[in-house]
Parts: sequence; C-alpha cells; structure tokens
Amino acid sequence: MKLINDIQLTENFMLSEFACRDPNKSVYVDFKLLTNLQKLRDFLGVPIYINSGYRTDAYNKQIGGAPTSQHTFGKAVDIKKIPGVSDKQFVLIASLCGFGGIGVYETYYHIDVRSERARWWDES
Repeated sequence: MKLINDIQLTENFMLSEFACRDPNKSVYVDFKLLTNLQKLRDFLGVPIYINSGYRTDAYNKQIGGAPTSQHTFGKAVDIKKIPGVSDKQFVLIASLCGFGGIGVYETYYHIDVRSERARWWDES
C-alpha cells in the first residue's frame, strides 16, 4: 500500500504503514506511539512489520474490533511476531519501551500507548 503523499515519520516507519486498510486509507498516528515504536525497533535491531494500524470506526466495526479499540485513536498497532524473540521477552521489552497495552496472539502482538497498564494473552 502506497499513499500518494507518503511521509517518513521516523527512521524506520512510513505513514503508509499506519493507514487504515479500508479503501479510503485514512490515517492518524499518535506521536507517543511513533516514539515508542521506534524505541522498540531500535532495541530489537530488526524490522517490525505492522499488520494493522489506524482504523476508522466503520472499519473497526466491520472487522469485529473492540468498540473502544485503541486503533481508532491512532494509539495502537498489531505487528507480526519477531523470529527469535519469545512472547515473554517481547512483553518485557515492549513494557520497557513504554507501551501500556500489550496483547499476545498466535501470530502477532498488539501494542498500544494507553495510559493504564493492560496485558492479555489469547489462548485460542
């Protein structure tokens, strides 16, 4: 996906990576999310691939997202799991990089910059 006016937001992340997956490609990204995501990338020293960034309310509802999803505020991303990094290691590292919400799923992680601490593991 390439936005017409794609912009380099940090050393390793482009605006297009955060765009909603709906046809309009709407995008909003919280500055703290960008800062923490770049910290995480720098700490790990490997690329981070974003599966889902910003979501419009309509798109979030369409895909079955939580009604108050942090994605709809531009404060969350889902990223592919990182080879060689265990789930426990990832949760610790993401916590140290300032993420408030961290969810562990089979093939990806959810990370967000909510103000309170939240952790969950999908057991399905």
